[in-house]
Amino acid sequence: MRTLIPILLLAVLGYTGWYYWEQYTDKPLRANLVATSIADLKQVFITDGVTEDFALVRMEGTEDWAVKREITELYDQSEKVRKLLNGLAGIRTDSIMRSFPEDGFISLVLESEGRSELVDLFFSEEGRHLARRGVTGDVFALNATTLGGIQPLLRFENYRERRLLRILPERIDSITAVSNDSIHWKSKLPEAVLLAKTFIAPATAPYAEYFDEIMDRDKHFATLSLFANGEPHRIEVYLDSLWPKPYVLVGEDYPRRFLAVDSLR
Repeated sequence: MRTLIPILLLAVLGYTGWYYWEQYTDKPLRANLVATSIADLKQVFITDGVTEDFALVRMEGTEDWAVKREITELYDQSEKVRKLLNGLAGIRTDSIMRSFPEDGFISLVLESEGRSELVDLFFSEEGRHLARRGVTGDVFALNATTLGGIQPLLRFENYRERRLLRILPERIDSITAVSNDSIHWKSKLPEAVLLAKTFIAPATAPYAEYFDEIMDRDKHFATLSLFANGEPHRIEVYLDSLWPKPYVLVGEDYPRRFLAVDSLR
């Protein structure tokens, strides 16, 4: 009997250890999460099932990407898209898990020529980040060090910037506003730098959604020429009294980005 007790204890401990391993620790499984080659991707659909629903679309015949949501199209965010795609390619699974949350996750559909791959991502504030492969339903814990800060890039608003020109405001030495072939006003240092900041990157200016649908030459009000060492950097100004903010600005560096302001000075 005395020899049986240690054997029973070892059996119980062995079973307990096995059960804990199966239910909680899971076997390490370090592999790439995404199977699709990033070089072959044509588009990526992203949704959280509540507010987000947009797509990353490779421009035909190029390595550039557009970001689209409904009729809003952003053509100047390729660098951010490539950062996201490279981040997805670098995600490594850490272990097999038993369950996946019913909500609060983000779904990605990665489409290449003749192939579609579904991946769900759950970012936890307290526990482990998780992923689920759509084809097999397999759930994995993710190696946090390989996520590479991709979470913000899964939100549409993080692709939008309130910037109309690439040049720094500090480089501007004068500004000229021309309306109907006549000089409307001019500004020189030091006022020009202050005004340049409000034109180049107007931090509080709302996006003039869908303005390009009604934009025409009749609504063109003025051209702002911001000069740096004699070289002009232009912002076109449109005036529409029916628009919530009457002046709509579009810079030459971002021709599909429209920002609205109350006044020009």
